[in-house]
Amino acid sequence: MKLDDLNLTDATTEITISKTSLTQNTGSVLKKLGSIYDEHAKLVFCFDVSGSMNERVARDKNGAIATEQYIWSNLADIRKSYANALDRHFAGCPDWNDTNILKLTDGEDVDGKPACPMSDEALKIAVVEKDLIDSFGVRPDFSKKHLMPPTRIELVQKLAVQEVKARFEKYPKNKLAVVPFGAGAKVSIDGGTQDQVIEVCERVAVGMDGVNSGGTDIMASIRCAIECCRKNPSSVGLHHFVIVSDGQDAGTNVLPEWIPTLKASGVVLDYIHIGDESYTNNDLKQACKELGGEYVCVNTAKDFETKFVEAARRLMLPAPAEK
Repeated sequence: MKLDDLNLTDATTEITISKTSLTQNTGSVLKKLGSIYDEHAKLVFCFDVSGSMNERVARDKNGAIATEQYIWSNLADIRKSYANALDRHFAGCPDWNDTNILKLTDGEDVDGKPACPMSDEALKIAVVEKDLIDSFGVRPDFSKKHLMPPTRIELVQKLAVQEVKARFEKYPKNKLAVVPFGAGAKVSIDGGTQDQVIEVCERVAVGMDGVNSGGTDIMASIRCAIECCRKNPSSVGLHHFVIVSDGQDAGTNVLPEWIPTLKASGVVLDYIHIGDESYTNNDLKQACKELGGEYVCVNTAKDFETKFVEAARRLMLPAPAEK
């Protein structure tokens, strides 16, 4: 039966399974209980691979966009290019690069049409953050220190590889799965050796493994992670989902109804929203809180690394006994 056909508030749909003996296959009865649960918990990485994850994390450690490393002699041309792209859009005859140019859209002007950022500084920030430097022919100022900021997906790839290596070093026989998602989701790997999991993480990219990159369906990733754990569950009944996304998926409104079942199934949920700190998904925030994880928003590479490492290394402990 498919997950979509299940009533997830029904206790009969839990992932919970018969747990193995806590000392089975550990090689020592002296291991601390917490360490045993942490070792045999199943970690599932759910990575957003939609198109917007190719945008750059352009803010520095203080939250500022580094625009001073470029020469901005063509701001008027950028505004004209935007206006022309907008006209072509409404006329139904866009050019090949208009989709990129229209990423500058920032609300609506008085005539009800989309507008690009009004101030020069806001426009500079948008060009850097939306990775439009090449699209507009903006040149680096090599008289100043120049460093191309990473894309969101590049950060995910780098940190995923790092944390997979760290986890296998600590627990060589751990279970780890990777679920890329966009408009849909799929399992790229479930289990496997360190090298096999790292190979998947090294190729994390927009649209990987045929995932439709034209949307952001966070609930699809959660459904896929649950099915993954049904088929190959943790031997101690603990399943840790770490989701990274820059999307604003409204489909998560059903998530609060799933919390009792997820909790009974040993699911711990961490969610990292990368990009827009002003956005809050209250359904995800509530689920993370009730399922023992954390909901965070980040917009710098440093903050993302801190929060991703913290989530990936969260200590898994058995749920407290029911009173």
